[in-house]
Amino acid sequence: MITPFLVLLIMLVLSLLVIGPLLHALENVLLVIVESALALPLGLGGLVVGFFWSIITLTGVHHIFNMLEISLLSSTGFNPFNAILCMCGFSSAGVCLAISLKAKKKEIRAIGPSATASALLGIGEPALFGVILRYGLKPFLLSCSINGVAGMIAMLLGMKGTGNGITTIPGMLLYIYSPTQILMYIVLAAAVFATAFSLTWMFAVPPEAMEADAPKAAKKVGPAPAPAPFPEELGSVAKGVFVPMEELPDPTFA
Repeated sequence: MITPFLVLLIMLVLSLLVIGPLLHALENVLLVIVESALALPLGLGGLVVGFFWSIITLTGVHHIFNMLEISLLSSTGFNPFNAILCMCGFSSAGVCLAISLKAKKKEIRAIGPSATASALLGIGEPALFGVILRYGLKPFLLSCSINGVAGMIAMLLGMKGTGNGITTIPGMLLYIYSPTQILMYIVLAAAVFATAFSLTWMFAVPPEAMEADAPKAAKKVGPAPAPAPFPEELGSVAKGVFVPMEELPDPTFA
């Protein structure tokens, strides 16, 4: 009873007085950096934001950028930041699917397809933590690189959504306002997914994932025990005097 209480008490105090303020300061710094990066020419803002997006997601402070997206929407009516996030989602899905299909471990083959589906619907954490980062940094760094290139292309094409909060396949709804925008979205998303899948399949599947699960050792079945010989003569297990039940002194048993 004492240990859980102390753990919760100490962590509650640390979260409110130490961890919370530090992460809030980090969020504000990241917000300023990303706002400055988006203003860079030649799509360099998309390259920077795309490359570091998965790294920022690992820290859990990526939700602060909802403020940036709302600010962009209120001032311009459009959200170019969303296009970068959408392409990052398709990249993670492609990497995750390649690993899960090529891997020989049953656990990865079981969780990989569902994590891919989750990433395609806008929730990338299962793919990121459950598959991509599971056995090393190579698939993760490949995904970050593809994210950066895809973000740069999205910025150069002038892709921008009309809202925030949804990405990947549901995010298409934010681009149907213009035939050109939705066409660019579909083509770039397919290219990012295919590129991530192909490069991961050829170069970035972790060797640990290719190791098949060790077969379960079969239980050794020894020879069946020989049946006990049936005695030729049967006798009582104890010596005593036979008394008819009617003669028992206890009326209940009698």
